Amino acid sequence: MKLIAGILQTGDYARAIMGNATGADTRVAMRLARADVLTRRNPTEFVALLGEESLYQPIADAEVMSAQLQHLLRMAELPAVTIQVIPARTIGWRPGLLAPFELLEFDKAPAMVHVEADRASAFLFNEADVAAYRENARVLREEVAMGPAESLELIGDVIKETTT
Repeated sequence: MKLIAGILQTGDYARAIMGNATGADTRVAMRLARADVLTRRNPTEFVALLGEESLYQPIADAEVMSAQLQHLLRMAELPAVTIQVIPARTIGWRPGLLAPFELLEFDKAPAMVHVEADRASAFLFNEADVAAYRENARVLREEVAMGPAESLELIGDVIKETTT
C-alpha cells in the first residue's frame, strides 16, 4: 500500500517504478492499457484502497508526483471508480500490512485474490482464502479507510502541499 495501484498509475509514475529494466516499456504499456476497463462502455467497478504513505512517497520528481495525484482525482470522477485512503497513523495491525492484495470478483466466475510480493505474486482461488480476503477488504473499507470524499480532499491537500 506504499504505491499507487497499477491500474491508476500514469505512465511516468509506472516508468519510475520499473526503471530501465529489460521489457519495462512493454510492461508500462500493458499497465496503462489495463485502465481501459475503467473507461469503456460498461466499466468494471474498481475500489482502490490506497495507503496514505503512497500519496507522499516520492517515487519520482515533484512534477511526476503532482501529475499522478491529479490523475487520481480525475479517475475518481469516473462512475465505476472509488478511491479511499487508509490513514498512515492507524493504530494496531490491519489487513494489507504484510502484502498488498487485490480481491477480484466476477459476475460469471469464482472470485480470486492476487497477492503481491517484491519479486513474485500469487493468485488464490480457494474459497476459504477468498472469504478471508473479502473480510479483510470489508474491514479496510468500512472500519479503517477514510470515506471517498474525505480521501479525495486529502489527495487535493497533498497536491497543494507538495507543489507550493
